[in-house]
Amino acid sequence: MNPNMLIRLLWLLIIVPIAVAFMVVVFVVALMVAKYVAWRVDDS
Repeated sequence: MNPNMLIRLLWLLIIVPIAVAFMVVVFVVALMVAKYVAWRVDDS
């Protein structure tokens, strides 16, 4: 196993969890914003 491949694998192990976490955070924020907007529209 050459070092270049190892570095690439390490990058994947670092970037993939960050990307997944980021997408989850974006999804949760979008869901909260949608709920808030729906609540505000329903209120008025």
